[in-house]
Order: sequence, then C-alpha cells, then structure tokens
Amino acid sequence: MQLLTLADTKKLASNNLHELLMIDESRIIDFKWGTVFFYRPKLDDQEITGLAGSLVDKFNGEIHPINENRNLDDQIERYRKQKGYTHVIKFPPIGDLSKMTTLEKVFALFKTKEIYQIKQGLELVKKERLFSIDQFAELCATRTIWPDDNIPIIIANCFNSSFEEYILLNSDLKKIPAEISLFKNDLTQISIYDSLSLEELPQSIIELEHLESILVSTAPIKIIPKDLRSLKKLKNITLINTPFEPEDVNKLLLPNNCEIKISTWLNE
Repeated sequence: MQLLTLADTKKLASNNLHELLMIDESRIIDFKWGTVFFYRPKLDDQEITGLAGSLVDKFNGEIHPINENRNLDDQIERYRKQKGYTHVIKFPPIGDLSKMTTLEKVFALFKTKEIYQIKQGLELVKKERLFSIDQFAELCATRTIWPDDNIPIIIANCFNSSFEEYILLNSDLKKIPAEISLFKNDLTQISIYDSLSLEELPQSIIELEHLESILVSTAPIKIIPKDLRSLKKLKNITLINTPFEPEDVNKLLLPNNCEIKISTWLNE
C-alpha cells in the first residue's frame, strides 16, 4: 500500500482549516506513518483562541485532532496503538549521546518528550541507580494536575515546559525532593504557593548554582538550609504567611546583595 506524502497530508490539513487559520510551517512534524500540523492566524493582529493542531494519518488520510494542552507524544502513541502501527522515533535527542555522561544522556532522552525514549532513560536511571525515580516523578508532577500516575507521561509533560522556574501550587508534599538538584544547570526560580503541607526546602537547593529567587507564600515551611552563600546569583528570598520570624531569618547566611523579606497578608 502506498502511503501519503508530506505534500498530500499538508493538502488534507489545509482543506480542513478555518478560513482565518494557516499551517505553522515551523512546527510540522513528519514521520513514517503520519504528519503533525499546528496552526496560527493568517494575520498577526488576530486573536484566535483554541489554536491546536492535527495528526494526519498517511495510511488512510484520517485527520485526528491534537490538543496542545496535553503531551504531544502521548497523543500520537495512543493513536498509534489504536491503529496497530509500528513505533517510530519522531523526536530524536539533541546532541551526540555517545559523548555524554550517563546523567546527561538520561536528560537528553527525557527532553525528547517522547514516551519511548523516556522509557530508555528510565532504564538507565534504574541500571545506574542515578536517583529515585518516584521522587523525581513527584518533583515533576507538582507543576500541574496530571491525568494519571504514569511516570513517563509525567516526565514528558515536565520537560514540555521550561524548568527555569519550579512552581509548586496547592501541593501536599511535605518536602521538596532532593532530586531538585538535578536541575542545577537550569533552575533560576523556586515559587511555592498555598502548599499547606510543605515543611522543608532540602539541603540540595544549595547546588542550584543559577538560582536567583525563592518565593514561599502560605506554607508551614520550617526548614531552609542555613548557609546559602554558595548560591552566588541568589538575589531575593520572600516568605509570606510562613512560620518564619525575623530572628529565624537572622540565622540564615546569605550571599552578598541578597535581600530577604518576610510578611503576612496583613502587613505585606
């Protein structure tokens, strides 16, 4: 059976577009049995909500909607399994894996956001005992609400967003996992809101060499590493509605030019 070409799938996708939309040429993903297209407004000043994409099947020309708020590879994989198609690598790792350390290789596989390759990365983690997968998944899963506890999907969604800022919102974690130090080359901000069980920032945050700010708002946090002087880029710490008092803050050793503020909602 002859498969459709990229030109064929592009024509099908174009024919099914709203008149105000066009294919985003910079985001086309073409692989063996399908093509993924994303859309944008034809005019730059148009504000159109609900922009999404489509997966066009090269076997039969079927058009399957893509939800941009869910992990792309997970949606493709679900469709592939439903149709019984052979798996193909759609998002190759960036860089030469053979020249990477094991941990760098794991992160390169994770950053593909492709479930199949994330599973390869997880196998490396288990084999080399690099870190706790459960703790790492718990760390990643705090960024939003997840549909289930499937670790590859959790990690895929985590790397689908920038990890420059770690956001903890309405979490029931008691302690941020020590595995946060794995992001020492990326993380610049930690922002915690309304996490009514959180009691501790781990000692490992002192390894986050690019960290610039820490914000904790409404959390019963009791423990912060006392010596933060290794965080040379840390500019501010803000504690709102926490048990910390001025005398507690005075015990912290901070880098030069780092400001710290504590307040409640009443005196903020």
